[in-house]
Amino acid sequence: MKKLIITTLLVALAAFPASAKSVLDFQTGTATYTDILVKQKNFEKLVTDIGMMTSYRAVAPSEPLKGTLPFGFDIGVEASLSKIDKNKDYWKDAVKPEPYSILSNSPISSSQYFTKVHAQLGLPVIPLEFGLVYGTSQDIDNLKFAGAEIKYAILEGTAATPALAIRGSYTAISGIDILDIKTYQADISISKGILMVTPYAGVGQVWIKGKAKDTVNPAVPGDAAVTLQDVSVSETKGFVGAKISFLPVMNLVLEGEFATVNTYSVRLNVGF
Repeated sequence: MKKLIITTLLVALAAFPASAKSVLDFQTGTATYTDILVKQKNFEKLVTDIGMMTSYRAVAPSEPLKGTLPFGFDIGVEASLSKIDKNKDYWKDAVKPEPYSILSNSPISSSQYFTKVHAQLGLPVIPLEFGLVYGTSQDIDNLKFAGAEIKYAILEGTAATPALAIRGSYTAISGIDILDIKTYQADISISKGILMVTPYAGVGQVWIKGKAKDTVNPAVPGDAAVTLQDVSVSETKGFVGAKISFLPVMNLVLEGEFATVNTYSVRLNVGF
């Protein structure tokens, strides 16, 4: 049974669609970046989009994990689809195809896919949980991100009453030499189990900090540095979802997140 479960999770992750890689490029010698994206408000929009795509998503209801072990435990694979407006200037001028060529013009996809490994651990007495996530982009360069969360169930929920939880989380991207983005998030959510299904909903605030790095292209003679100031933005998100428990130790979670960038996620877990 365990081998079957592990195989199912790995196949689900491997089957998620991949697309051609696009490379972020802030260099002045090859694009009109200095005409548009150097404007601070446009750089903030780019950072906001990427920050919202990589911000933490629990993809889980409010009620604390309670398994057959002393600790509640969920681990699984997750896939997310974020929708962006690829026709915005701050996306068109910041993206170059791979392999890099100033003559080619392959626009970034409006559908941004991410695959992730996600785990949560619930303490046995205190309704406190910790979570970790590691994700990779299927479309943008070598973009990766890692995140962590801590959740406390103010109300654990009963057969007649819902669960209520607060959460704090953090993510940081890697794999893109010219860009550094970190997100900090606080949210509150409510859920109520109904037989095998546990619907949930919540609202949160995301604080995004972005920094541009190494914006000079040494291959272009006379290329000048692009001066982009560090940015700090705040965005509100709302989310709804449902956890569906099936088999003794497996569950599936579906979630929709609505914000500056809308994201839809599915998560398949083994839980004990």
